[in-house]
Amino acid sequence: MMASLNALLFWGEPQSASGIQDLGGWCGDLLTSIEDAHLNQKKYGSFYESITAYVGNKGQFGREDLVDDLDALNVYSTIHSQNNQTISKIIKTYYTGNESSVRFNSYLSNRFDDDLDSLQNDTYTLLKGGTGSWGAAYKTALLAFKKFKLQKYPSYTDSEAKDAAKAFRKLIEQNA
Repeated sequence: MMASLNALLFWGEPQSASGIQDLGGWCGDLLTSIEDAHLNQKKYGSFYESITAYVGNKGQFGREDLVDDLDALNVYSTIHSQNNQTISKIIKTYYTGNESSVRFNSYLSNRFDDDLDSLQNDTYTLLKGGTGSWGAAYKTALLAFKKFKLQKYPSYTDSEAKDAAKAFRKLIEQNA
C-alpha cells in the first residue's frame, strides 16, 4: 500500500486516463496480470479467461496486492478531504471496521466517480498509452513500466488491453 500511496502523494490524484500515479499502483500491477495471463493462457480457453483468472486473484497481482492498491487511493482521498487529521490517525480509522465491500465501493467512488464504464474505459486507455495533458509523459512512464513488469511478454494487443480492462471491471463490480 505504501508504494501506491507514495505515488499518489507525489503525483496527486488522477483525474483522467493519464494518471502516471496509477502505474505506481493498480495499473502497474495489472501489467503483471497481463504477463501472467500470457504465460498461462494454454490452461484457459481464451486470453480473457486467463486474464480474469489472474487479475486480483492469483499470480503477481493477487488479492492482497489489489486491496493494498485500493486502500492507498482511499487513504489518499481521505488525507485530502480531512487535512486536519494526521496520516496515522486516518490510516488507523480507515482500517477499523472497513470490510472489503466498503473498500471496493470507496475505490470506485474515489477514482472513477462510481462509474464502472469510466473504470473500464480509463483502464483500457491507460493500458494503451494514456491521454490528455499528461499523455506524453504517461506514454514514457508506461514504456518504462512495461520493460520492468513485462519481462517475457513485453507487449500486448489492443484486444488483450480491452480484455484486461473488462476483467478489472468485472473484479471491482463483483466485490463492490
